[in-house]
Order: sequence, then C-alpha cells, then structure tokens
Amino acid sequence: MSAKVFCLVKSCCIAAHVLAAENLQLLAQDVISWVIVRIGASRSTELVEFMWANHYEYESDFSVLNTLMRGFLNVQMVYEALDIVGRMREVDVRPSLSAITILFRLLLRVGDYGSVWKLLRGMIREGPRPCNSNFNVMILSFCRKGYARIGESLLYVMQKFSCEPDVYTYNILISAYCMSGRTSDALGLVHLMIKNGCKPSLITFNTVINAFCKQGNVKEARKIFDEIQEVGVSPNVGMYNTLMNGYVKARDVGQANILYEEMRNRGIAPDGTTFNILFAGHCKYGREEDSLRLLRDFSSRFGSRLFII
Repeated sequence: MSAKVFCLVKSCCIAAHVLAAENLQLLAQDVISWVIVRIGASRSTELVEFMWANHYEYESDFSVLNTLMRGFLNVQMVYEALDIVGRMREVDVRPSLSAITILFRLLLRVGDYGSVWKLLRGMIREGPRPCNSNFNVMILSFCRKGYARIGESLLYVMQKFSCEPDVYTYNILISAYCMSGRTSDALGLVHLMIKNGCKPSLITFNTVINAFCKQGNVKEARKIFDEIQEVGVSPNVGMYNTLMNGYVKARDVGQANILYEEMRNRGIAPDGTTFNILFAGHCKYGREEDSLRLLRDFSSRFGSRLFII
C-alpha cells in the first residue's frame, strides 16, 4: 500500500470512528464500504486490524465490528464478513439479526451450504437466537434452488426455537410445491397452516388455485375458491381472473361468463386483465355477439383506457 493510499485509508478509518461515535453508523458503514472497494479484498485484513487497533478511543467492540461486517456485506464480500462474525465471537459480542440475515442470503446465493449450517449452529449456541426472518430467508433460498424438502424440514425445525411459521413461511413452500407440480402437497400445507392458527392470505389461495388451473383441474380450483370465505378471506379481482383464465383454457367460456357476472354482482370491479381473458376466450371458443357485448360493456366502464393485450 503506497504512502498516499495509506494516509487516505487512515483518514477514512478515523472518519468512520468519529461517525460511529456520533451515532451515524450508516454513514460510517458507507465510508468503510468505499475504502474496501478502493483497496480490494487482498488488503481488507489490514483495514480490519487498523480499525480494531484504534477503536477504543471512539466506540465499543460491537460498534466497530458491526461497521466492518456491514461494510463487507455492502460490497458482498461474504467470507470477509463471516470472518468478522468469528472475531465477534472471540470478544463475546453478538452480531445483529439483520446483518446475519443478509449474510445467510449471500452464502445461500453462492451455494455455500456448509457455512450456512455452521452459521446457524453458532446462532443456536451463542446467539443471537434465530428469528422468523432468518428461517424464511433460508427456506426461500433452498426452495429457489429446488430443495423444497430442506425448506419443509426447516419449517419444523424453526418451531423448536420458538419461531412460529408465519404466512410468508407457508406461502414460500406452497409456491415451491405448486411450481414443481405438487399441488396436493401445497393444499395440504394450506390446511396445516389453518390448523396451526395461521390465516392464509389472498396470495396463498391464488397460488393454489392457479396451480390447479394450470393442471387442468378447474373443478378442484373452483372448490377451493368457494371454500375460502370459510376462513375469512374474500376473493378479489385477481383471484377471479385466475379462475376465469382456468375456465377459458379449459374451453368452458360459459363458466367464465358466470364467474364474471358473479364478480359484478358482488361489487368487485373487473380490470383490464379480466377483459383480456374473457375477450380472448370468446374469440377462440365463444360467439362473435358475446365478444361484441363484452367489448361494449368494458368500453362503457373504461372508455379510452380500454386496451387489448
């Protein structure tokens, strides 16, 4: 490191200390991130040692290590951030849950599952205690990689640490099952979440209904659609569109029309997607007069805003 660069790095480190001492941690982290980018990964160890050697005059052990950890996370230097977690353990301070969540996400992105499990074990032994966000990030990442079974295992593991799966947890797994064609397992998970006292969302039901429609099982999709009000969920225009699209693809334009009238009678306003689904269905499988009637109906509602995709 040249003398000029050394002086610049030293000045930036002192500036980061001062900012942290004034409770301006985000600015301190930005300064450190900029320095890391400037000097590169090979010099990052020197930066850590320099920041550590002089921090007592300005800030606590946790403060300086948190600044360094987040600085590395900001530039996605995952293993350097992981080393800071190890240093935190050595001086008996706990990394923040939010920083750990980011670290989980980056480790999973690069596929380093060994470090993921090691990090989780460290949290269980030494803290901070894993939270829903940590587990949700892991479940989402494993499901995106095609490891839904691991995600499902984490669903049960998290409950051992007083983390109750929430609607996001269930929705992640339900979506993964639907994408892989396991619609029956997805529906079973919906029943499980209701049994466990977790209220499904519109997204939950729409995901399952859409999956059954794609499989051509519109009958089961309609059954789910009719049952959702029993758990206190009212269908919205997006859910109606999903089921109408299922009917159209099944060439049952008549049922799509009935569903459209039902939606209107309930006071749910159709949108442009509704029109596109029904108009395309009438053009392919219906009658010309029905297409014209639909066009007049939507033109009266939307006027010049109406368009066909």
